[in-house]
Amino acid sequence: MPVSEAATGPVAPADPTVRLTEQHTPPPGPAVPFATGPGPFATGPVPAPAPAPAAGREERRRGVSWKTLLVVALVTLLAGTTGGLVLMKQLGKNDKKDDRPVATRTVTVGPSPAGGGVGGDGGSQDRVSAPPSASASASAGAKTSASASAHQSGAPAGFTAVYTDRALSAPSNDYGFDLLNGKVVPTSVSDTLVRPSYDKLYVPDDFDRYLSKSDSLSPQECSDAIDKNPSASFPYGDLPPGRLICVRNRQSWGVAIMKITNVGNDGAVSLSLSYYRYNG
Repeated sequence: MPVSEAATGPVAPADPTVRLTEQHTPPPGPAVPFATGPGPFATGPVPAPAPAPAAGREERRRGVSWKTLLVVALVTLLAGTTGGLVLMKQLGKNDKKDDRPVATRTVTVGPSPAGGGVGGDGGSQDRVSAPPSASASASAGAKTSASASAHQSGAPAGFTAVYTDRALSAPSNDYGFDLLNGKVVPTSVSDTLVRPSYDKLYVPDDFDRYLSKSDSLSPQECSDAIDKNPSASFPYGDLPPGRLICVRNRQSWGVAIMKITNVGNDGAVSLSLSYYRYNG
């Protein structure tokens, strides 16, 4: 077409106007390292990771280590234990002071006994009661022990005479000596009698025996001798005139002391009998 000729065809419409708006582009993020492996996208070495922030190091430095906490706990424990021991020791001293006996003062108001006051005047008197001494406590303990074991050994003041030196004679073994009542009764009445037999003086099994070789014998001596050296029997060969023998009841602990005066060939026995009741 020649240049001078004008275009006679339709003219294409102009492009629409686009309004540009200003936008802020954010700063670029941290670079993402590329893999260094044998993959298809590996392009080069991966850079070293960035160091941790300095603020994190400072926070860790300001924290308390476990060693410090352990030392503080040990010191606190030792201090508490020491304080407790000191407190217990002090309380123990106070308890000992409280346990000490305190002297009591007793004031008696009234007329004094004759010759008791200065110049014979009546008035008040002060009497101080001292605490019990160690010897008094020991004496009380000894009395208690003696009372508890009196039935086993026989206390010196534990016998009361029911009768003494009662002269009795059993004409034969058909009669025996009633120790509790101090008389001669037939053996058919009771089988708990000390009675003559053919070769010895028979004693029931519920009695312990002692054959004395001295000229005197008390109920306490009899009881002690039975505990130390009891006799098995009283054969006539060991019963000359004047011999002292004794028996002790195993249940009542009553003691009978007999002094042999005569032993006949026909079984007759004469003796002097004393009986003592045990008071325990």
